[in-house]
Amino acid sequence: MKIRESIELLKEISTSLANSLRNANNDVLKTSRQLLSYMDIKATIDFKLMEESAYDQKSTRYTRGKPQEWTDELLKELTLEVKHKKE
Repeated sequence: MKIRESIELLKEISTSLANSLRNANNDVLKTSRQLLSYMDIKATIDFKLMEESAYDQKSTRYTRGKPQEWTDELLKELTLEVKHKKE
């Protein structure tokens, strides 16, 4: 009788342990997916910030130093840059 009780106890422990590991694995997968999602969002935001920074650096060259006249050529170049960014 003791042998059967021990076997049943081991089966219950084994099943419980397997379920715990399965749940832990699901939690790890869920957290991993969330992390990947956050990393994608961060990469997108970083890209947009770099893009804006590059745009700001380019556009300030038109006004850096002494004030310049906004010639038709400068306005055309800046307009082309803005259109290119939107595409």
